[in-house]
Amino acid sequence: MVANQRVLIVEDDNIVQLHLRMIVQELGYDVCGVASTAQEALKAAAETLPNLVLMDIHLSGDRDGIDVARELRAHHDTAVVFLTAYADEETVGRAQEAGALGYLVKPISKPQLRAALSTAFNEQRRRRGAHESEHALAASHGSRRDAIIVTDDRNRISFINPIAAALMRCKQHQALDRSVFEVLHASGRLEHPPALQSASGSESTGCALADQDLTIVDANGDRLEAHTETLNDTDGSRRGTIFVFKRNSKRASPGSTSVAADPRPFGVGTRVAIFSHDTLGLGHLQRSLNIARALTARFPGLSVLLLTGSPAVHRYALPQGVDYIKLPAVRKVGSERYEARSLGMSDEGILRLRSNISLRSLQDYDPHVLIVDHAPVGMKGELRPALEWLRDNRPACIKMLGFRDVLDDPEAVAKSWQEHGIYDVLRDLYQYILIYGQADVFDPATAYRFPPDVKSKVVYCNYVGEFEPGAGAPDAAPDVAPKSTKPLVVVTVGGGDGGEPLIGAYLDMLSSAEAPIAHDTILLTGPFLDRDALTRFREQASSLPVTLLDFVPSTSPYLERADLVICTGGYNTVVQTLRFGKKALLVPRVMHRAEQLIRARRLAELGLVTLLPPSEVTPERLRASVKSLLADPSRPLTEARASARLHFDGATRVADLCAQLVVCDAPVD
Repeated sequence: MVANQRVLIVEDDNIVQLHLRMIVQELGYDVCGVASTAQEALKAAAETLPNLVLMDIHLSGDRDGIDVARELRAHHDTAVVFLTAYADEETVGRAQEAGALGYLVKPISKPQLRAALSTAFNEQRRRRGAHESEHALAASHGSRRDAIIVTDDRNRISFINPIAAALMRCKQHQALDRSVFEVLHASGRLEHPPALQSASGSESTGCALADQDLTIVDANGDRLEAHTETLNDTDGSRRGTIFVFKRNSKRASPGSTSVAADPRPFGVGTRVAIFSHDTLGLGHLQRSLNIARALTARFPGLSVLLLTGSPAVHRYALPQGVDYIKLPAVRKVGSERYEARSLGMSDEGILRLRSNISLRSLQDYDPHVLIVDHAPVGMKGELRPALEWLRDNRPACIKMLGFRDVLDDPEAVAKSWQEHGIYDVLRDLYQYILIYGQADVFDPATAYRFPPDVKSKVVYCNYVGEFEPGAGAPDAAPDVAPKSTKPLVVVTVGGGDGGEPLIGAYLDMLSSAEAPIAHDTILLTGPFLDRDALTRFREQASSLPVTLLDFVPSTSPYLERADLVICTGGYNTVVQTLRFGKKALLVPRVMHRAEQLIRARRLAELGLVTLLPPSEVTPERLRASVKSLLADPSRPLTEARASARLHFDGATRVADLCAQLVVCDAPVD
């Protein structure tokens, strides 16, 4: 009886929600609740325990329906049928990855919904029956430390436990429905007995596997031994095969032994390394620190080691569980050209020193997870030896590469990556590629021509904003803004590298004003502004309604109070500006790459900011822009946030991804 089946409807359009409710009830199902947001959906599911959820993909707020579906399936094993007005390939792919049992494109008719619900409930019953049977079979074979894989009668994986997934170096959902031989071959060299060799060669026919043993030799030389057992139905027909794996301490190479710890969930005792090359500005360091704060807030007992070249790292408060190793600082002096910032060393010498420190640090720290910010192999390949050592000696280390939204001109990036083999690095040395942005604003995977196998590793995390106060964020700076009723303009140039033209033009604008200045200013120069220029600007600002600060641990207290933000186009500066929904005038810095100009142009195209090209920055143009923006009542960024067009929970999403990982200690020789 369908009346016993409870359906939860999650849809943020009230008219569509009412339409769905009427149809579902007419079909004889019990509508146990309705919800409009992710939070309401999770609460309703916990209270009503639905059998199935009709889930709108595009919800208001920071989380979409696919995120909610993953959580519902993880905690309640709930069937999900997705609803959307968009049937593009990327959306369908994400929906399938989340384990959807159906996918309907709006507008939805009664016959379509009847068929989708019937199919979903039937498939759910089939999966649960198979799942319960496979769990029982797995429990009867070996201890909870064993790695278990169950296949169907066509040698396709129908069940894999977390330990087996870790040994096979894949996610559980990625292994399901794949050929067991494909997964086994991907994890190492499979030593075939004759019967297995025959079955592997004819897997599409569903050839039976006789009960026997097999061995996989992984990249580290360790042996994984498995016993296979045929599974039969009550009528004696073959149902599939169960594989029970155990790690053998004898290595394939003679004269060495290895003992490996059991795979376990990401959390207490896990070691994370974050590599941030930091050759210009503060953006890389601040993004890395925000991710470290989100991780340690989510996972007490976690250890995070930051390898950074930033000369300002000592000025930031670190949360419990985070420490850093300071790489010798360099400065960028041209496209792919760097020099030591402080040490009297040659370019080759400083590169070799940083590379050796990185390699030895990662060897000794032995991380379970490595997160690399922006540069796939660091500055001029400095990280490549460490990445290759981890691949060859610590294959269980999970390596993630985090890209900001815009890297540089697409043609320049593609040419450079081809010349330096970076596409091969993305393919061979990283398991995940994290995009710290939104594909609907700017999609690096498309712009920089990721090949399909590289694109399959991409996870879009949204923008990495400053981690929220009270959860490990730096303490708020003192309120130094003038006490007045005048509008407040905040001018910020990120770390300060290359910020002199904008600061100089802005102060000249104020100094040349003929009428009284109608607004107050907080000027954040950044710690890397040229010292002589800083002295000159301090002297000029002293006679103006300007508060000048060279370093603040967080720009949030200042941007939150601003009526207008004037800034360069660096990632962290722009994200902080967007996050507070303020009117924004972007003057992108164009030094060694086109990154900031591309980002500013795209945001201006979307109507979110006003762009003033750096070649047009004069006191007169600045004065006209400031006057116009302060008088304009519209708030495009505020409206974008209210309509959920922009999301700044990137650090939290990285923590969400890590929560799904299974980590394993390296073998002890």
